[in-house]
Amino acid sequence: MNDDTHGIQSKLEELKRLLSELDATILDAKTKDYLIGLAKFWVSDADHFINEGRAGAALLVLSMVEQQLVKAKKLVAEFGPNIQMVG
Repeated sequence: MNDDTHGIQSKLEELKRLLSELDATILDAKTKDYLIGLAKFWVSDADHFINEGRAGAALLVLSMVEQQLVKAKKLVAEFGPNIQMVG
């Protein structure tokens, strides 16, 4: 594993931890799916790209995962784990 792949793998593991934390924190199932559901799929895609040696694709997907999780984390920090989507 080269340095680039190792760095990408480290970023993936960091985002997996944040995803797991948010998954355990957000109580409403619909809100959880809305806020982090897509990120779950993207994490799987990034893992697949890393295993294929497609570092550029993995980095692109991980940046999208990070953006999504940062937004979700801010919402949970502001509104708490009982946050619910309305409408």
